[in-house]
Amino acid sequence: SYQWDDNGVGGTSTGTVSQLQAYQYLSELQGTELADTEIYVSGHSKGGNLAVFAAVNCSNSLKKRLKAVYEDDAPGFPKYFFDRYDYCQIKDKIHFFTPQGSIIGRMLFHDTEPSIVHSENSGLKQHQVSSWEVDGDRFKYEEKYDRTSDFVSDYINELIDYISDEELELFFDTLEYVAENIGIEDFYDIKELDIIKVFGLIDSITTLDDEHKTKFKQILKKVIADFTKEYL
Repeated sequence: SYQWDDNGVGGTSTGTVSQLQAYQYLSELQGTELADTEIYVSGHSKGGNLAVFAAVNCSNSLKKRLKAVYEDDAPGFPKYFFDRYDYCQIKDKIHFFTPQGSIIGRMLFHDTEPSIVHSENSGLKQHQVSSWEVDGDRFKYEEKYDRTSDFVSDYINELIDYISDEELELFFDTLEYVAENIGIEDFYDIKELDIIKVFGLIDSITTLDDEHKTKFKQILKKVIADFTKEYL
């Protein structure tokens, strides 16, 4: 977690390394000809989280030119984030899209009503934006999340209570990396998961120290066991 002074909003903000980089990237518009144009900020998955964070922390002059922020199936923030004055300045400009089976996009908390998009994929593959169906010039929408999304959302967010704020980014990165590389196309595939392969994927992550690798292995082992028992 890094801390820096932001003269644009007159306060001090904290964030992870990637959030700080996103904030700095957006702030660089200040001294360019683009600073006089309308600004749209968007991102998918973790990138959506970064888009919101950067938009919240950017200077007031950039906020005035900010037309919209799009976060596509992105993890949210701790609840206290939404009490910030600089968040309230732009909250009406944030648009949040997720598929009906969203998992990543329902981690942590959002203050924006989601637009639930129909995905032609199943399971974790719904996270792929290319699977989201379009009807004319807009998405094809669903009325609510499916049963799996509700179950996993509740479970993961309860689990997060045992992970410190400093570890959240590492945990989400680990979870997303394992999900993308383990070869799961449907949630019922979890019954056949090779825990040794899962542990091997975690061991291959160079950004994790041994202590976090051990901790996240224990957490994911519990997740797999509980999910198999309680859901499947």
